[in-house]
Amino acid sequence: MTLPPRETLAFQEAPPRAAATASLIGSLGKRQLAIAAALAVTLVIPFVFKSFIVFQLTLVMIYGLAILGLNLLTGFNGQFSLGHSAFYGIGAYTAAILMDRLDVAYYWTLPCAGVVCFVVGFLFGLPALRLQGLYLALATFALATAMPQILKFQPLEPLTGGVQGIVILKTDPPPGVPLDADQWLYFFTLAVLLVLFAGAANLVKSRTGRAMMAIRDHPIAAAAMGINTALYKTVTFGVSAFYTGVAGALGAIAVQFVAPDSFTFLLSVSLLVGLVVGGVGSIPGSLFGGLFVLFVPNIAERVSTGLAGAIYGLILLLVIFVMPSGAVGFVRLAAKQINRRQKPGLSREGKMIRTKLLLIAAAIIAFAVPQAEAQKKYDPGASDSEIKIGNITPYSGPASPYGVFGKTEAHFFAMINNEGGINGRKITFISYNDGYSPPKAVEQARKLVENDQVTADLQFGRHAD
Repeated sequence: MTLPPRETLAFQEAPPRAAATASLIGSLGKRQLAIAAALAVTLVIPFVFKSFIVFQLTLVMIYGLAILGLNLLTGFNGQFSLGHSAFYGIGAYTAAILMDRLDVAYYWTLPCAGVVCFVVGFLFGLPALRLQGLYLALATFALATAMPQILKFQPLEPLTGGVQGIVILKTDPPPGVPLDADQWLYFFTLAVLLVLFAGAANLVKSRTGRAMMAIRDHPIAAAAMGINTALYKTVTFGVSAFYTGVAGALGAIAVQFVAPDSFTFLLSVSLLVGLVVGGVGSIPGSLFGGLFVLFVPNIAERVSTGLAGAIYGLILLLVIFVMPSGAVGFVRLAAKQINRRQKPGLSREGKMIRTKLLLIAAAIIAFAVPQAEAQKKYDPGASDSEIKIGNITPYSGPASPYGVFGKTEAHFFAMINNEGGINGRKITFISYNDGYSPPKAVEQARKLVENDQVTADLQFGRHAD
């Protein structure tokens, strides 16, 4: 039997390799093109939408950065944490104290907050080395539960402001920059986000990142290969706290207020939910998680204030059913099915993805149409036929008994409308539930003024916002 020469074999093997290389280059090109398009959209957004929408998108980036910090710990290193609200609070208070007490510029507070949180996270990671799984989760849960009480501790009141918190002055853009305060903060947050996301991507691809993932996948095998598991676990805890602390500092600058009740265990749960929804172990998925954390509770409250928690749970169950591997995993799977180009028709998996896409589109339409109708229904301020009055009340949370004031006000205005209104003008009463959360109260106050454009904001028995 005569064998073909080596040159012929090499020539025959070359086309598959070249095709694979071309396919890889094409996928990388598409990915870079998608990133460039997304970046271009984010740069245009502040000049198209209102200040309130820009403020909300700034908060989305901040939550996405905090979720990224949790992702580095849980998604890439396998350490489960329920205490990242504590690191978020430490970063926020570090920025607030430096700005209010020491008159430090806001941009210098970010590295300071990150370093403080890195040290705290590293030190907390040392005793946590002996804990795994549920026991580590309980230890971090204790940290999240204790942090608000520590911030309220009386000897620390001269520093933290106690239950009243600390008010921060609004940051102004540099002189000569043709942007308002919200636009400047948006671009500043976007710049910090891009730098830290690039750092996280390089970290995951580096030797340290491979060691982190090896410990996640099989800690015993990683130790047998010579990886210092104790060092990598504690350093990862510190880096995760660093990211979350920087996000907390940005959150304090954006909201302009910090208080102990802003950093409860519920914030840790929200960050964990955002991590799962965006995709565990996915860096871009952290931004999808930030979108979910900010907007889905607002959607649930818009549907029903009294059943907001139940509706939020139903939405979460629907999202988990439609996207069990997270938003990024679902997008990748859908793109794979689209690129397959099967001639006979869609496969069973493709049909399932098409059904899920239709469900997502139906959900978007179901929630977008009522909001558009609401925008058409109300005119700005007071008109000849209507007077809009706003209110923010804690219908849920630790101060939910005060929600009776909002319900009483709603019944009072309904009675006035039944009697013919005020000189023939009906009163439209818009009331939002802040859950006794200062950041939520700030967001909703801006929504009442800038988006709903109420004539007056009626408050009674309120906490410091």
